[in-house]
Amino acid sequence: MASTSSIEKLPQVGVAFEEPANPTKESGLDDAYVFLRDNATLDANEVDLKRLRRKIDRHLLPLCFCIRFMQGLDGHLLNYAIVMGLPEDLNLKGQQLNNIASSIHWVHIAAAIFVGVYLNKFALGKSLGGSMLIWGVLVTCTAAVSKYQQMLAIRLLMGVFDCLFTPTLMLITSQFYRKDEQALRFQLWFCSIGFAQVCGAFISYGFQSVNTTGLYSWQIMYLVLGLSTIVVSCWVIACLPDSAVKAKFLNRAEKVALLRHISSNATGVSSHRIKPKQMVAVLVDPQIWLLMLAVLLTGFGGGIMSNYGSTLMRSFGYSRKQSTLLNAPGGGINIVGCLFAAWVVHKRYLQRWSMIALSYAVAFMGACLIAFPPHRNQAAHLAGIFLFAFSTSTVGIKLQWIAANVAGHTKRPIAMTLLSAGYTAGTIAGPYAVQKKDAPDYYLAKHSIVASKAGCLGLVCMLALYYLLANRHRDRVHGKPKVEELDDYRAFDEACMSEVWANLTDKERKKTFRYVY
Repeated sequence: MASTSSIEKLPQVGVAFEEPANPTKESGLDDAYVFLRDNATLDANEVDLKRLRRKIDRHLLPLCFCIRFMQGLDGHLLNYAIVMGLPEDLNLKGQQLNNIASSIHWVHIAAAIFVGVYLNKFALGKSLGGSMLIWGVLVTCTAAVSKYQQMLAIRLLMGVFDCLFTPTLMLITSQFYRKDEQALRFQLWFCSIGFAQVCGAFISYGFQSVNTTGLYSWQIMYLVLGLSTIVVSCWVIACLPDSAVKAKFLNRAEKVALLRHISSNATGVSSHRIKPKQMVAVLVDPQIWLLMLAVLLTGFGGGIMSNYGSTLMRSFGYSRKQSTLLNAPGGGINIVGCLFAAWVVHKRYLQRWSMIALSYAVAFMGACLIAFPPHRNQAAHLAGIFLFAFSTSTVGIKLQWIAANVAGHTKRPIAMTLLSAGYTAGTIAGPYAVQKKDAPDYYLAKHSIVASKAGCLGLVCMLALYYLLANRHRDRVHGKPKVEELDDYRAFDEACMSEVWANLTDKERKKTFRYVY
């Protein structure tokens, strides 16, 4: 294994690039292969990888953080608007509120497979920026709704663009970092959800004090935050790169050094050739289904808490304003949990699976405190809600799991959108566990989140066992991979270069690909 100093500056690697007639169309090789071939004589020896990483962090992470922050903030607005009187102002009846809450997610699921193909064919940065712009317009238009049908229509349209956010961020982030660097970055931009929860609670509290004759307080809140999203989307369109090859903030030497550095991921950068057999590969891959079930159950609990967290707070005896403010500590816990988990995994004190299992164990204890203590025990219920927030503190690591462990340019985006759709399916089911007839105790909802966390804990352990057995089988049949622990690009010799940049899945890269867990 290479020493730490040896991996910070990579020497010029003498790799001969074969000349296919059209690498991207005929052979399916990665766009990065073409770029490296065209710049094979470029001297990238003097590029300092530490400095390059810091440069990428400065340009990429603030953008990803703000994108996820605005989506998370806008996504929690319905939760706050419910407490601010939206159901009464729109005269909602029966299951209409649940329909509004889940409608955005129904569209998300329906569009998942199409989004996966779309992300394989079109520019990532511009697609995400445009989607965010339209999303902001729709959030702004929510301020003008006056009846159920209008609110439902806007939420359905939002679902079309909502499904692009997470898989696009996953694809872009994984193009700029090695597998051992990704978990920290995924967690850093995902912790913006906690910031959104904290800020949203205070924003909602502030808007509850706004009284006008023309608009309800929740309408003003939607108007202000929708316009803010539009402003951020303009920044995203201008600055978010479509891929590592097309990043304007990097010069050619830096791009060459970066592509060599991340080549050991064996997941590639980008290729717009669609392979139908990789679509089938997604459906028969056990890791995809295990991850989907895990995020589905995570989304189930999240769907209850994001849409009805304030409602459950009120069932414990808190006032409207108190229940809104008490959402803020949960967001703070999410932030601390995200950063702590990122640090632990980055320093390799715990493996990914054990950190995720630990967070689920804490969330399971929180769910039990929500469900089982006597109704009058406010302290136990409140502690349970705060502990439950740990369930989302490792979502970034789970997202990085799929980004690191799935290869193939058609398979990867489809797998990521299906994973996002799985989470969304859970958030659809979650709100329906909160029934008006169960008020004020909501026993069905409380016991459901206990069961969901227990299921998540079991599935994560099963997934880790699957990765362990798969790696051992490959080592036994094919021997140890040439690149051990992703430390040395020079270990990739000329013979395996075509496989490094070929459009192959993780199942087809049996000699060089090992799963991280």
